[in-house]
Amino acid sequence: MKVAILGNINLDLVLQVDRLPEAHEKMGASSVAIGGGGAPANVAWWLARLGHEVHYFAAIGDDPLCDIALEGLEAVGVRLDGVRRLPELGVTLAVMLANGPDKRMIGARSGDRDRAAQAFAALVAECDFGPFDHLHTLAQAHPLLFARGRRRDLAGLAVSADLNGAYTAAIAAAYDICFSNRDELCRKTGRGDPETLFAGDLAGCGHHLVITNGARDVTAYRPAGPVRVVPPRQQVVDRTGAGDAFCAGYLHATWDGAAPRAAISAGLALAGGAMSGHGCRPLTAESLAALSQLTADCVH
Repeated sequence: MKVAILGNINLDLVLQVDRLPEAHEKMGASSVAIGGGGAPANVAWWLARLGHEVHYFAAIGDDPLCDIALEGLEAVGVRLDGVRRLPELGVTLAVMLANGPDKRMIGARSGDRDRAAQAFAALVAECDFGPFDHLHTLAQAHPLLFARGRRRDLAGLAVSADLNGAYTAAIAAAYDICFSNRDELCRKTGRGDPETLFAGDLAGCGHHLVITNGARDVTAYRPAGPVRVVPPRQQVVDRTGAGDAFCAGYLHATWDGAAPRAAISAGLALAGGAMSGHGCRPLTAESLAALSQLTADCVH
């Protein structure tokens, strides 16, 4: 599959802690992991490991920290010809406190935020996604891709997005597949039962919305009705980036023609591998086994 990924590229600093610190408390971390991150970048990394031809499109800085963020993608074969580097943009740094299944994250950009937004908009305006089979991005790109309806270059490919806390009926209708976790949607919509929104927003269209809900369940909301899968129990070392691995596994299986239930199971398998080590992209025995199984199951 020839895939375009449009979005941010971060440098992640993940601190493993026994618990979250209290006010004014100083505490140490049991381990520190630093490397490339950003939700779309993590999806790109896993898809490249799964054997897909992945091209990345982003606007980032040109400092050494950005070099580190890009090296991780390049090392697995992600093509960076669509990455625009401008000195004034700086690096987007995400700092995470992780404690097994729990995590807290703070993100910040070291460069000019307005200039970064302008550079990203200019990049999207100049891109031609027509040669690709699939585009994966963030919901925040919606105004740039669908402001006047579906862009002409998107007519022949499916488009998926990580909602990243954003949700509107227009977003749900525009993207062919949307991913989110339930906590983010509840905060965004202000509702404890956002499922009632989906039934109306998805009525009459072929799109679907995939909602992860921690260890409780994953549900694909489709016009034909929801499909719910309960994840298998597992030991969680670090949940950081598990949702991004899930997206990659789900997309990988969907492209091979898998039904929603099987696609969810594929996503959960790769997410399980991601949670078996520290950071967003651990290469543990579990993650390597999941990659091997998914590539064996699917022919793309």
